[in-house]
Amino acid sequence: MLCSGASNAKGNRGGIVHDYAMKAKLLEINPHSPLIEGLLRRVQDLPAEDEEKDLVAEEELKEVASILIDGALVRSGFEVPDNNKSALPEGLV
Repeated sequence: MLCSGASNAKGNRGGIVHDYAMKAKLLEINPHSPLIEGLLRRVQDLPAEDEEKDLVAEEELKEVASILIDGALVRSGFEVPDNNKSALPEGLV
């Protein structure tokens, strides 16, 4: 009770548990999502390690995975750095 009262004295109505809940962010990935299952199929379709690499397909998969993760992070309340700024021409930044 003492912790709760001290926290309330600072103007925080929820106390310590509320503080933690507001700070805790969780990223969950549903392995049964059609998007994730589709990505898995595309990864499984890549050539084996002893075969010639499909660099275009690998780059596409990396980009799709990055977009999905960034979107999930944003929706979960995380900040996502803008890694594309340096890649844009100066006039577009």
